[in-house]
Amino acid sequence: MNNTPERLRVPRPTSVLASFEGAEDPAAWLSLVARGIYPSDVGSADPMERSLMLRFTDVLVRWGTPQLKERVSQAGGEILKAWTEQCGSDNRLAGTERKALDELMLIFECIPARPDISTRLYNLISCQDFDKSSKENRRLRRMAIIALAISNPPDMSREKLESFFAEEMKDKMFALAAFAGLRRISSEIGIKHLRDLFEVVKDDQIAWRLGVNMFCDQGDVIREMVLKEISEWPIDIRSLAETEIERRAKL
Repeated sequence: MNNTPERLRVPRPTSVLASFEGAEDPAAWLSLVARGIYPSDVGSADPMERSLMLRFTDVLVRWGTPQLKERVSQAGGEILKAWTEQCGSDNRLAGTERKALDELMLIFECIPARPDISTRLYNLISCQDFDKSSKENRRLRRMAIIALAISNPPDMSREKLESFFAEEMKDKMFALAAFAGLRRISSEIGIKHLRDLFEVVKDDQIAWRLGVNMFCDQGDVIREMVLKEISEWPIDIRSLAETEIERRAKL
């Protein structure tokens, strides 16, 4: 027999994934979370938690089924479409949506966007909210580049995609995200731009290591192509670039 007084019985919060799965309107659920509002069945806000959306995307990547990820992507796409269609004449989102956009973009950083949404993400790059005028805008731009690297717009040619990512890679903040997009187009295109990446991040060993590591699961043939490309660089930068390749070979 449970002797706990009725007034002290509090329903146990459900997991954030279960909460989304049980939502009648997935887009409305995501919209609330993007605005920092906790769904009633998840529990109250934790002052130590930076973002409920961060927690949601983390468990989604770890334990979400392909079907659930597709459902999240679709709901996120519906929200993004609705928000961007309400842009004002100055091509900027309304204040409340602008603040929540950072949270919503976390979804497309970790799971693929639908083809129509990836095209919309590419078009957003030209909006003022994604320009390079402020730290906040640059962060949004980087998130969009990551999303586009994961989900290439289907209506863009390989040449246009390559040109876009190569241009964005010139900025150190966007370099790795853009290089990931180049490598996703093809390993050969990634290798073609490897020196451009090195020139941008050569003072950042960790960034260069991450760039090289993008080829680690591509097999010996690709590794030899990477080594051949680097062997043709000027000797003063070749040794710096080869250090990480040699380190990886010993692992």
